[in-house]
Amino acid sequence: MITQKFTSHYHNVLKNAYDYAYKTNAKQVTIDHMVYSLLCERGSVGGELLKKAKLNIEYIKKAIMEKSPALDATGAATSGIAKKPKRHISFHHDIVLVIQDSLLTAYTLNHPYVGTEHLLAGLLKTDYLAALTGNAATLEQLKSQMTSLLKGTSKFVE
Repeated sequence: MITQKFTSHYHNVLKNAYDYAYKTNAKQVTIDHMVYSLLCERGSVGGELLKKAKLNIEYIKKAIMEKSPALDATGAATSGIAKKPKRHISFHHDIVLVIQDSLLTAYTLNHPYVGTEHLLAGLLKTDYLAALTGNAATLEQLKSQMTSLLKGTSKFVE
């Protein structure tokens, strides 16, 4: 199974993005949830690069909360129901494309794993991070760091 090649950090980012989307009563896991989860994943290559680019985690969290239906200040649903019924949340099409791109990037570079650096490479191909950084120089620096990192790690093929 291909997910066996995902690093533990990559697994955590996917799981936490899903959990956060569920917690905020979202209908789909979006790029907001994925970037938020990546920033929260301590020790992950992709997350650390985003932190160096000074992405504001609170800004992303606020954007998620604004898009979430009927949540109180704690992030709990205001429906008055103590426990939410189980429901399925799908991944937004853009996230599916980012995940596919991360797999393709790892495969193309002959990497024996798929890590958060590959996920970040996929996210950098979207317009989302450009809007978040608001600074073309920061975005270009991040892209340059990713390119160097991915080329450098291809030397360590099993």
